[in-house]
Amino acid sequence: MKLPRFDEEAVSPVIGVILMVAIVVILAAVVWVAVAPMADENLQSAKILKITGKMPNSSAIEYIVVGGSGLNQVNTINYSINGTNQSTLFTDPAVGEITSITAAKGDRVVLIGLFDDGTEQIIDDRTY
Repeated sequence: MKLPRFDEEAVSPVIGVILMVAIVVILAAVVWVAVAPMADENLQSAKILKITGKMPNSSAIEYIVVGGSGLNQVNTINYSINGTNQSTLFTDPAVGEITSITAAKGDRVVLIGLFDDGTEQIIDDRTY
């Protein structure tokens, strides 16, 4: 009678590793399917609008409309200084339009765009 040998390797560790890799790939796909629509919704709602500001002297900030794909969707751009709502900076802004506001060094100025679909979006938030 021949006795079995216990020092031979079996195929089962290889199959176990393949199954573990397959489980990880499937879990990654499930997470991707669950998370991807959330990221896509946020990207679609963001409107791109570029307005640059500079402080040529210590009492005024000059803004110029540079452009962006959301430019034709914005109605007005309002601003606040240090958390206090001020007024309208631009109404139906166009590329190249320039305006200035009175502000001091160290003031925090926030530009908020009001869009055709009723949404608001922060365009710029900066301390000068």
